[in-house]
Amino acid sequence: DESGEIRATAFNDQVDKFFPLLELNKVYYFSKGNLKTANKQYSSVKNDYEIAFSNETSVVPCEDAEHLPSVQFDFVAIGDLESASKDSLVDVIGVCKSYEDTQKVTIKSSNREVCKRELQLLDTSGKTVTVTLWGLDAEKFDGSRQPVVAIRGARVSDFGGRSLSVVSSSTLLVNPDCAQAFKLRGWFDSEGQHLESVSISSGRGGMAAGGGNTNWKTLQEAKSENLGQGDKADYFSCVGTVVYLRKENCMYQACPTQDC
Repeated sequence: DESGEIRATAFNDQVDKFFPLLELNKVYYFSKGNLKTANKQYSSVKNDYEIAFSNETSVVPCEDAEHLPSVQFDFVAIGDLESASKDSLVDVIGVCKSYEDTQKVTIKSSNREVCKRELQLLDTSGKTVTVTLWGLDAEKFDGSRQPVVAIRGARVSDFGGRSLSVVSSSTLLVNPDCAQAFKLRGWFDSEGQHLESVSISSGRGGMAAGGGNTNWKTLQEAKSENLGQGDKADYFSCVGTVVYLRKENCMYQACPTQDC
């Protein structure tokens, strides 16, 4: 509401009970929930407490709801994500500079197949970051017009630099109605689209649709720039021709004994 926000969670039977009732951007009266200290590891909501639904909890639609409060963001510049902690939750906004087609991947923990899509977001810092969408978010996303994308509570990964993933608790808005989005749209249309941006998600691969920012280098450039000599790994792409293949000891048996 206008005073702030709080996270509410349902478990087991409450999920089956309340899920059919709840719709995004609709208003409800919630009563008889259990208040407890918030677990900040799994939430980016600015509240020290959260609500857990119980068998006594009541959810009733509110029909008289003319003025809805908007989602509140605390945006972090993409350039500042390089210092963000792994697994932290952040709010970001950027223009979708490029995106990939959806892929079908299997989640090992549940053996469930879901859709996945990666896209590159750019902001006025001149940096881009790879964002991974899952499920319906991946299927429904359309980046063909390079929309402004705002994400609340994206999870930070340190795989190959810094990247983001939209998780179940995240909020994804395309072309949101907010001042930051309008400012970013104007910047991109006037100058940002011509900017030679730098990705903070090195090693995540190029974007199949919309161009991408693959870090191409010759082997001589990689050598002269001392890539791979620092504390962190360096990533680049190179096109080459195989001129020699060593025949001796070029492979080994992965399973040297029977039934290992």
